[in-house]
Amino acid sequence: MFAEVYNGVVFALHPGHPKFNAGIRIVDVSSYPEVAVGWLIDAQGIASAPPKPIYTASQLIAYAKKKASMIETGGITIDIASSGHPAQNIQCGTDVLSYARVSAASAFAIANPSAAITHVFPSGVVMLTAHQVETIFEAICNFYVAVQATWGAVMMAINAGTITTTAQIDTPPSPIPAWPKNS
Repeated sequence: MFAEVYNGVVFALHPGHPKFNAGIRIVDVSSYPEVAVGWLIDAQGIASAPPKPIYTASQLIAYAKKKASMIETGGITIDIASSGHPAQNIQCGTDVLSYARVSAASAFAIANPSAAITHVFPSGVVMLTAHQVETIFEAICNFYVAVQATWGAVMMAINAGTITTTAQIDTPPSPIPAWPKNS
């Protein structure tokens, strides 16, 4: 067995001695059956691939904060159709300014339940009933609560040492709830 090595890293294994261009070194690794792609070979010898990066708690917390912020401000799609009617999806912003606008519209809708309310969304200008405005506000609030629940659980798991990788932040392990979807 021969290892194809470039810059000290095994990137291919061959049963026979291959012929390649300069810069690629061929090393006989027949006496090392455990060698795999990714292992390191240099003048000191052969070593397994380096371990995956270890993140500090502060690095993981920063990553979780960025992930939560991206989701939290990414917007959501809400169906504002009345029960029994075809879907009427609108894209709603979930950034702070959009939340403030929908919150104000919701307060107005509660005070004026028969009002028709014009609202501008990323998907366009929409004329809404007071009930639809309240539906939108409730959906955005539920979305925020879901983001906060996941983010909080992720932060606690980082601090407890049970989340140690960015992959675990992206797809939290059970029993942590999954990040809410933006659509």
